[in-house]
Amino acid sequence: MNGQGFVSLTHTFGFAGAIFHRELPVGIDMDLVREKILKIGFRFLDPAELEFLEKDPFHYTMAWSAKESIFKCQGKRGVSFRENILLEPFEVNAMKIKGRIRGTDFADHHYTVDVRRLENVILTYTIW
Repeated sequence: MNGQGFVSLTHTFGFAGAIFHRELPVGIDMDLVREKILKIGFRFLDPAELEFLEKDPFHYTMAWSAKESIFKCQGKRGVSFRENILLEPFEVNAMKIKGRIRGTDFADHHYTVDVRRLENVILTYTIW
């Protein structure tokens, strides 16, 4: 890296991941799929997202992970997953999720988040 570039790190039970880009901000996240995410979805999901998401722990974990990747990529504290990061509708088998930041300095910046499923783990990453 020679002191240049952008890096993001993540880990979950039994897995770790990293992403690096020499010129652009990046974000990566990895989460174990668990049923309890269905009970806390209202804390991090916009009402419009709750309308299109199936009551499926994989679907909710994909949304959480995509928001986490976007959050890490944009790099500012104080950004709310529910209030500031909005995802476009996506299917539970999606390989890409589109999202954007609203109500901050980076409003109207759009992200494309890549999605991978590794057994019972969701991996997402994005590059500015």
